[in-house]
This record gives sequence, structure tokens and C-alpha cells, in this order.
Amino acid sequence: MIDELLPEVTTEALAALMQRDEEQRPVEGISWELKSEVSKDRTPRTVCAFANTLGGILILGATEREKRINGFAGLEELASGWGNIPRCTRRDL
Repeated sequence: MIDELLPEVTTEALAALMQRDEEQRPVEGISWELKSEVSKDRTPRTVCAFANTLGGILILGATEREKRINGFAGLEELASGWGNIPRCTRRDL
């Protein structure tokens, strides 16, 4: 299911997402969670919460304002030539 929603996450895709009007960006809620960084306490809790319900999408490295994606740490550097963000799916584990 996640592969259908996000077939490939590239720096270009993230940059395009940031070009959307703020009200057209994903909102944190039951199936979306935004984390600016990995935390030993909070990140596992979020993953467990998704695993114990209907699942969800956890976006790491995303900053938020009023529960909407506001930016991605390091996106400008990546978009300017550092390459694409590595992708990990359940198949990779």
C-alpha cells in the first residue's frame, strides 16, 4: 500500500511538495506523523502506535507548522547536487 502512495521519494518529489500551497500539504493526523529527527523515546512509540492500528506514514526529517509539512532538513543541500534520499520499504528489511 505504501508503495502505491509513495512509489519513489526523491529530492525532486520533496521539493515539488514544498512548492504546493501550505493548505495542500499533508496534515499530521491518524495516518500521518511528521518528525524533524529520530528520537529514542518518541520514534519507537509512533511506529508501535501505527503497528497497533491501521498503519500510517512516518516522515522523518520534516519540520511542521500547525501540523502541516513546513520543510525538510537538508533538502536544499540535497536538491543542489547531493543526490536522492535513500528509500527503505518493508521489502528492504
